[in-house]
Amino acid sequence: MNLIGKNYILKRTVPILSSDSSINPTFYNWNKIHLNYCDGRGFVGYNLDPIEFNGKKMYFRGFNNTQATLNYLKNNLAKTDYSLTSIIISGVSAGGLASLYYSNFIADYFRSNN
Repeated sequence: MNLIGKNYILKRTVPILSSDSSINPTFYNWNKIHLNYCDGRGFVGYNLDPIEFNGKKMYFRGFNNTQATLNYLKNNLAKTDYSLTSIIISGVSAGGLASLYYSNFIADYFRSNN
């Protein structure tokens, strides 16, 4: 399961996510999940209702998106021969902050669900 695909820019700017063994010899064959920046609050938004600004509805639901991704990983990896023993959490800009926010949460989530 490689959700990165052939996104050249991502592979070149974030080599640890590359599936090319010449670029990423250590982790090239690991499963990778890339979450694009999803809300203006560093993946921690949890508003159920949108906020209206300049006539447009804005949704801050980064936590929900993160939780859905973790549930997807748990449910789909459990159906394969893969075992989830190590996770690398990284991000850029607000995603970098989110990786710090969520590191203990993710570790606890998978410990309690495995």
